[in-house]
Amino acid sequence: SKKLLRILKRLIRVPGNEVMIVSGRPKYALDAWFKSLPVTLVAEHGAWIRNRGVWSVRSDFPTDWKEPLMHILQIATERTPGALIEDKTFSLVWHYRNVTPELAYIRKAGIMHDAEKFLRDSEIDVFEGHQVLEFKPRFITKGTAAKQKMGEGGHDFILAIGDDYTDEDLFEALPPGAFTIKVGLTSSKARYHLATVEHVLAFISQLSKAVPEPPAALTEDAKHEPDVKRRDHKGDPAGRKP
Repeated sequence: SKKLLRILKRLIRVPGNEVMIVSGRPKYALDAWFKSLPVTLVAEHGAWIRNRGVWSVRSDFPTDWKEPLMHILQIATERTPGALIEDKTFSLVWHYRNVTPELAYIRKAGIMHDAEKFLRDSEIDVFEGHQVLEFKPRFITKGTAAKQKMGEGGHDFILAIGDDYTDEDLFEALPPGAFTIKVGLTSSKARYHLATVEHVLAFISQLSKAVPEPPAALTEDAKHEPDVKRRDHKGDPAGRKP
């Protein structure tokens, strides 16, 4: 959105800040949305990375495993109104957002059954997200991309925000002192939660406007910040009395 782009531009202008967008989307989609921004882009959960405007692939893993699985997905899609296949460089994604729940349940079970023999003893696994099934190599994760970035050093403050199951690898890979935020109130490896995307935009907007102020002013501003709740390992707000 235009609002998000404005916030990102402000964040980038802050001296010492570095913005990294890590996504499961293909690189052409990230280019279309963020091409004009001087940010690091990571596509397909870490398979591709764009540094200083140049894309490079992070894996030379063969893709011949995709052919038999593509055949299975094509058969399922032909029999499932509303389903579609997304063919990425190193993964295959079966989307069933527009499929009736009953039919989606049946087709997922069939896909998993038919794919099992191809996945057995391989580096490929199936991951179930929000109304998607994704087949990809296990070692291609957002966490791997984060570790590579952390290896460059020089980071004294790290903030990571995500709402997808694939972001759990990212949260886990970051140093213990990193500020990790899960969007939504489901159980997560993140240290904090924000309830909605709107809360995230408000939060990072405040960060992008941050300037040195007297403690009293900072205390007053904190009253208007979104509710960021610290959670313990069980997912309950830390410090909550029984």
